[in-house]
Amino acid sequence: MRKQASRGFTLIELLVVIAIIAVLMGILMPALNRVREQGRSTACKANLRSWGLIWRMYSDEHDGKFSPGNRVGWARGDWVLSLRKYWADKDSILLCPSAKKRLPSGNGFRNYGDDRHSYVQGRTDGVFGEECSYGYNLWLFTLPQGVSVLQRRPRELHFNSSYTGKMSNVPLFLDSMWRGGGPWYGEPSGRSSNPGYEGIRPPDFNGHWINARHEMMHFAIDRHSRGVNVVMMEGSVRPVGVKGLWSLKWHKRFDDARGFTGEWPEWLSSYSDK
Repeated sequence: MRKQASRGFTLIELLVVIAIIAVLMGILMPALNRVREQGRSTACKANLRSWGLIWRMYSDEHDGKFSPGNRVGWARGDWVLSLRKYWADKDSILLCPSAKKRLPSGNGFRNYGDDRHSYVQGRTDGVFGEECSYGYNLWLFTLPQGVSVLQRRPRELHFNSSYTGKMSNVPLFLDSMWRGGGPWYGEPSGRSSNPGYEGIRPPDFNGHWINARHEMMHFAIDRHSRGVNVVMMEGSVRPVGVKGLWSLKWHKRFDDARGFTGEWPEWLSSYSDK
């Protein structure tokens, strides 16, 4: 008896199969990307938890005092030197898994970062320092006697070892595109004033960089699901939306209940206030 010849796929059948695979990939890829991002965010939170512990060890070893902020002349990066002995053998915690590389610029690399790129620490003995993607709240310094202001930030607004208020809303370390920041409205008493002041104004777009004095811009980036991860002064770690950063207790007299009083840029119009 003669066997019937086997029939292969027709072109139409192959195209249908390819189309089905493409549709399935289109459905699955966003879900896979979300899972990957959740994993990176979880690892980021673990890094920040470590920074909270390291900062606590430093303050415990210095009679409850914080770093003086004046070790090398670039206070925004003082923390990486003050805390070096605690992180030197685990320097991977300097980098958020979502921002591990610097951004190329010309024949080299850009010094500042953005939502997906790290920055470089300041010069020590003429050499650039470590690559990082976290930043410090620069209102957490125990200023030496006789120092009334640090980088235009008044002494009386700084948190210090005597602070006993609610620490769960005081940011310590955050995802960042620069070494640190001390957001405020520029009014010496610390009361909310000018929402357009460079130290408090929001960025015009995600990853917007002007200069180091635009303090809130360093942190106001969309790195993890429309915001950043933050370790608070009492050690807890939580995600905070970009707009929610204006509702943190940055310094002693910062009005965290009021939030930002100015007009949000267009790119943040659909973001949550938390």
